[in-house]
Amino acid sequence: MSECKHLDDLANIFFQENTMLLKQSFVQMLKEAFGFDHVDIYQILRDRDPWRIRRTTYLLNCSGEKQQKSELEFQKEMNLAYRTARIVRLQNKKFPQRQTLFLPVSENKQITHLIRAERSNADNTTDIPFKKNLLNSIRLFSHYLFLLNSKTKDPLTNLYNRLAYNSFIIQVFEKGNDLPKALDPLEYSALAIMDIDNFKNINDTHGHIIGDEVLVSIGQMMLASFRPRDQLFRYGGEEFICALHSTNHEQALQILDRFRKNIEDFVFPVVSHVTKLSLIPLEFDFS
Repeated sequence: MSECKHLDDLANIFFQENTMLLKQSFVQMLKEAFGFDHVDIYQILRDRDPWRIRRTTYLLNCSGEKQQKSELEFQKEMNLAYRTARIVRLQNKKFPQRQTLFLPVSENKQITHLIRAERSNADNTTDIPFKKNLLNSIRLFSHYLFLLNSKTKDPLTNLYNRLAYNSFIIQVFEKGNDLPKALDPLEYSALAIMDIDNFKNINDTHGHIIGDEVLVSIGQMMLASFRPRDQLFRYGGEEFICALHSTNHEQALQILDRFRKNIEDFVFPVVSHVTKLSLIPLEFDFS
């Protein structure tokens, strides 16, 4: 691997202003600069104990098909990488030249993601130059991811904020010819605007702290209910937006109606139930 080529590949990822695009670019860089042929990026979710993860980004294999490997197959190694904050190696017993690395990603001294990267011809994965370049690449990626999240994440709900939504929707309607498949605008077929009815009454009756608790709970339920490739935003106040990935009109209505029912059935602290979650589903039309 040429140092100049590595620097060029690394520099290209820092032009991204969307965390999904950043992750996709980093995955592509791992492929081109380090020879990994399968990469998964998992986000750590801390809303439960023990911790759990959800896959946010993947690299297609040579045939263009997604490799269907459950993270449960690697739970021991992923847990070790998470707990020790160190790279964990797993050698394939059947194919000794094939190796899987589990790479922790830290933001502000807290592990927020795990990367599972596989490659063949893995003789040099313990070489000092290879390891040094890989670690430095992850550190730079981690630092930029933290900066980007600080700018584009809502600190209360951990959803994307209005700035991130504005950037996303511009990319969608520009049809983003250069976007990776995961953010191809043609793959985003539905947009839902969600609003908590009479939320002002909750703040007026119980105070803003309780109102914030309701917003936090809804943010957690959105992250748990929707798929990793759906884009979730807190637009402002009690307004939320969800962009659904690869979903037809009927499926979108079913997904959104199920989420609305979950919210209306949920027992919130102090306020018990919110009166209603209003949803306005929209469809993208690029014809």
